[in-house]
Amino acid sequence: MARVLHCPDCAAPMAHLSLEGHYGAQVQLDHCDACRQLWFDDGELGRLGRMGWVGLLQHLAARSEGAVGGPASSAPACPICRLSLRQVHDQTVYGSFHGQQCPAGHGRTQRDATLFAARGLFRRLRPIEQAALGDRHPPCLGCGAPRARTEGDCSYCGTPPLVIDLQRLSQSLGLSERRSTMGQGEPLRWTCQGSGQALDPSAHTACPQCRHPVVALQWQALGPLLERAAAQVPSQKPVGEQAAAVLAHARVTECWERDARPLWLRLTLAAVRVLIGRER
Repeated sequence: MARVLHCPDCAAPMAHLSLEGHYGAQVQLDHCDACRQLWFDDGELGRLGRMGWVGLLQHLAARSEGAVGGPASSAPACPICRLSLRQVHDQTVYGSFHGQQCPAGHGRTQRDATLFAARGLFRRLRPIEQAALGDRHPPCLGCGAPRARTEGDCSYCGTPPLVIDLQRLSQSLGLSERRSTMGQGEPLRWTCQGSGQALDPSAHTACPQCRHPVVALQWQALGPLLERAAAQVPSQKPVGEQAAAVLAHARVTECWERDARPLWLRLTLAAVRVLIGRER
């Protein structure tokens, strides 16, 4: 029987997710569909495979419509030991993001939108993109609450104003790899939310027709991309072929490193080999 944990923020029962990890393993996560909190143990996210991330995104997108979480709790507690969680900060190349962690090491919680922002898949709108959107202002991706265009961090959950970067998301899910320079394969399609024109989100940053930025303002807009990613079967090679590919890559790398050495170093190494051969 699957475990049932209660949300550290609102105490509602959390959805237990069993997602695909590396090498066929299963990774267990828990998500509060009411206030958009994800509970995970240290190292669990690192064990998620590509299809695991797709499954997580599908769950989040399917349960985002109409969900508006309440204000963040002032005293969130660990769903396992009930100790008060302590705030932690993640400093990444995309900024500083906060979450809460159990002092006993049982796990940590983070808003799902903030989790993806720390990985560069969600980001703030650029000024030129905001100008293209005009008066349109999406609800908070962190909790679904309405927000004003000039509002800073969400007054409900504290999540910064974020949009989904479709180009980075497509690339991270391996969707852009299906585009071939020889024109083979079906191109990736996404409908522009400004003009309705179909375009490739992995190849465009703005709609050629209306200049609407190629970003998703709400979780639901990810549906077509996630369906495509779920249907994409990764190539599986026999173990023998994988080993041969690794050895071939090692040989190519060795040759490249050897050829990249300075001329004086190559001559010196050649002379040393000659001297060693004479001594033998």
